Amino acid sequence: MVNTKKKIENLLSKDIFLLGIFWVMLLLFVTFGKDNYYHLHLYELVISINKIAYLFTINYILLPKLYSQGRPVSFIAALVLGAFFFGGIEEFFIEPYLDNDVSSHPVAPPLSILFSYGTTALIFLGIKQIIQVQKKQRLIDQLEREKSESQLKFLKSQINPHILFNNLNNIYSLTIHNDHRTSSSVLKLSNLMRYVIYESSEDYVLLSKELKYLEDYLELQKIQLEGRGNVKYKVLGNPAGYTIAPLLLLPFIENSFKHSMDTQIDNISIDLKVEIKENTLIFKSVNSYVSSANNASISPNGIGLNNTKQRLSLLYPNNHVLTIRSEADLFTVQLTINLVQ
Repeated sequence: MVNTKKKIENLLSKDIFLLGIFWVMLLLFVTFGKDNYYHLHLYELVISINKIAYLFTINYILLPKLYSQGRPVSFIAALVLGAFFFGGIEEFFIEPYLDNDVSSHPVAPPLSILFSYGTTALIFLGIKQIIQVQKKQRLIDQLEREKSESQLKFLKSQINPHILFNNLNNIYSLTIHNDHRTSSSVLKLSNLMRYVIYESSEDYVLLSKELKYLEDYLELQKIQLEGRGNVKYKVLGNPAGYTIAPLLLLPFIENSFKHSMDTQIDNISIDLKVEIKENTLIFKSVNSYVSSANNASISPNGIGLNNTKQRLSLLYPNNHVLTIRSEADLFTVQLTINLVQ
């Protein structure tokens, strides 16, 4: 019942509306084509109604029964026959009786009839095709947007648990040793999760907030690195007024710690730099790294990096450059993106 109602509403709001517009245009064309165009004669009205009947036949019979069923030759043949049929009605019934002179009324040549009704049909089909193409393109655009949004939501959902679990492990290590930093670390984690849950639901956030989030995140990550090396984090340029996709840089930072902690290196080095200049952000991460064919956990093509690559392609298509290099003892990531103001 609901589907039938929707079909009726679509019919009334689209096809008949299109035919109505075409009818008005046709009436105006016929009316202004006469010498006396101040009055709409019965002759012109009846001829127009006959042509509209031809268009209804095309729209509701020939198109769905022939063209939509993959029978273009039959459709064209039916168009021609329809033109002669409705043209014949005009020539042998409408015009003679409206002219009040049946016997002396000249019959138009077949080609003239075909041209008149064929032109009407072609104009109508052209308008209908343009509208359908535009409608199809809008549908494609809508589906692409919905697909991108669903992909982004899924990718974000993969990021959020990592943030919580990784930092909970770090704080747990503090509680075991009754470290005085436990309470402040819990507060930092609470702030981070608040940012992740509420702020990162937006497509873009202020760059200044994102950088502050990364700074707090690094403070928590440094806990697991104590005694094994050092972390450098530097921001150059003014982030004010710019926005960025939330949590976009986080997987690179997570990876830098993971790569370093999974090695047996005593003096770990993690160097992170963010530079903002001329509407461009340049992020660079260089960390200690030991290539291992037997250790997939430190692969440069891990889930985190693949996740970020997909987000970049969705959020910054043709507006980013990502370079990843893994050498004997260093893992380097450089990302350049055009910022949004």
